[in-house]
Amino acid sequence: MLGAKGAGGVRRSLPLVALLGALAVALVAAATWWAGGPEPAGPVKGSGAATGFSAALTDEVRPARGGRVAYTTRWELRWRPVPAARDYLVTLGTPEGIGTSPRVVSEPRFGLSVASGESPPAQQVKDRDAQLAAQAAQLSVAVAPRFANGKVGPRSAPMPVGERR
Repeated sequence: MLGAKGAGGVRRSLPLVALLGALAVALVAAATWWAGGPEPAGPVKGSGAATGFSAALTDEVRPARGGRVAYTTRWELRWRPVPAARDYLVTLGTPEGIGTSPRVVSEPRFGLSVASGESPPAQQVKDRDAQLAAQAAQLSVAVAPRFANGKVGPRSAPMPVGERR
């Protein structure tokens, strides 16, 4: 009851207070995720974090009509295998929020196509780099190992997609 009078004639805005409280909880949850999430309490067998991240770009360039070139760029993130990890959960994040359905990968690597198009040969690298900069600003990934017992290890810090590491 927005604006209803309570005891003593004081206006109360309970739905607004509830909405603000829910917003505060969501902001804390998002900040925790972007900070890498809470660490598990105490040592847990099979609780290591993914480390040793490296990322590389691979370009495929082929001739196109009119003296142009067509290109596709793939970004691949790799990390050291985590002992006893069954698989890895890769979560995507954007400026709008955090993905709720992590992608499951069985090997310590994850890749995406991050740029494609057609350009004059002298312009191709500049066009690709512009797309990569946009991807890095709009999309990130975080990795967490999952173990045979079902426990999930700590999530890594988010890494911008399209950047080399």
